[in-house]
Amino acid sequence: CVEVLAQKGDIHVALCQGQGGTPADEPRREWHNSWQIVAMAAKAGFILSAVAPFSYNQYHGYQSTGYRQLIGRERFHPVNLLYEELIERFQTNFTLNTFDDEFPLICEVSSFSSIFKCPESWKNVFYVTDRDGIRCGSVDGTQGSQMSSSQHNVAEDSVHDSKANSSGLSYLRPSLTSFIKDIAERSSLIPGTLYVLSGPVFRKCLISPWMMPVYQELILFLCCSPSDTKSSQLQLVMETIENAMASITNSVLLNDELDFSKQPLNVQGLHFYQKTSVYYFINNDSNEMIGTIRIVTSEELSSDRSFIIITLNLDLMAMCLLGIEDWRQLWTDDERFIQQFSQRKLKPFKKFSLYPPCYTHDISFWVEDGAVFDEIEFHNITRRVSWGNIVTIELLEQYEDVKMGKNSRCYRMTYQSCDQALSYESALKIQLQLREELGRCLHITLR
Repeated sequence: CVEVLAQKGDIHVALCQGQGGTPADEPRREWHNSWQIVAMAAKAGFILSAVAPFSYNQYHGYQSTGYRQLIGRERFHPVNLLYEELIERFQTNFTLNTFDDEFPLICEVSSFSSIFKCPESWKNVFYVTDRDGIRCGSVDGTQGSQMSSSQHNVAEDSVHDSKANSSGLSYLRPSLTSFIKDIAERSSLIPGTLYVLSGPVFRKCLISPWMMPVYQELILFLCCSPSDTKSSQLQLVMETIENAMASITNSVLLNDELDFSKQPLNVQGLHFYQKTSVYYFINNDSNEMIGTIRIVTSEELSSDRSFIIITLNLDLMAMCLLGIEDWRQLWTDDERFIQQFSQRKLKPFKKFSLYPPCYTHDISFWVEDGAVFDEIEFHNITRRVSWGNIVTIELLEQYEDVKMGKNSRCYRMTYQSCDQALSYESALKIQLQLREELGRCLHITLR
């Protein structure tokens, strides 16, 4: 902006209420949860000269960009189209009320709600160790640093002690469910209404075509009064999900203009199973958990209301519906992917990179005496350094040398890009960088 701005020109930035991080914002958010507009302007040599209400209808062509656009997805991205299809079908049985995703991507550990439990263990959460940036995340490919076991313990202790904030730890939200209590406390929720919230969530996970570190989560929560029959409401929710999946699957097949014989995975084949108070629904073909349903009682909330909460992994659901075999396809910048859905119709995915080459490289190392090897962190570092070009990691060998008191591990990395040309030389260069980074970040000795 500095290079193209006129001498007396200025820049207008449109933000939601509270996002600026200045005394003019009401309510004023925490610094790390704001755009830090004054500090960001100062880095480019600008000052904040005015704060005024913004009327979008006065600016022709203006379009609001929320978290979906920030994470690089067009409006006709298949995940967004799936969201619209699901909402349309839920409207047949429920009155819907949609909340905008204005909740922070970065949350304080001390403010975590223990009622709506985190679906991931705290060890698999992307932590933020200072307000200047994400230090241990790999979602955006930035340089990271591992979190010590003592920091993990502090995080877990802080969850159980709402007053504990001495650690100053924050984290990338692993689920939107932690915001439901806040919504319930500050909003006038109507019994019988199904409330909708959707946005990106983050987690550390193993490298696999079906496991993703970031995905679009859809939360639907039904507000119930004490007189409501939970079993009948729960049955209606389950039937609505099954019917919606069957209807969308049929629609996908009808939109397959080229080859009706090539069907996507059968998402109609859902089955539910109950474990404690949570219902899980699984795709029969891929055996992947697409979502959960749970009842939160009024006693848990210390309220006269209870909730039926549905969580859905929209990315995984889109993969099952459209025959997408690698989650990385959903995040590609290649226009040949997004153009397949430019008519705003869900249809089976057609691969545009045929027979992409793959290369394997092995890495062996000793785990230092007394150290606990963190498998998730190993995969997390590997994903970051390889820029997502490793599709699978396989543990080939593991043994313990009793005399040396060390544990040896050997892994095989399979390099393959889903949308770009990856040469053997490029894969080898990444492997050498990976060896250096793993030796620096983990308590291992390379062999």
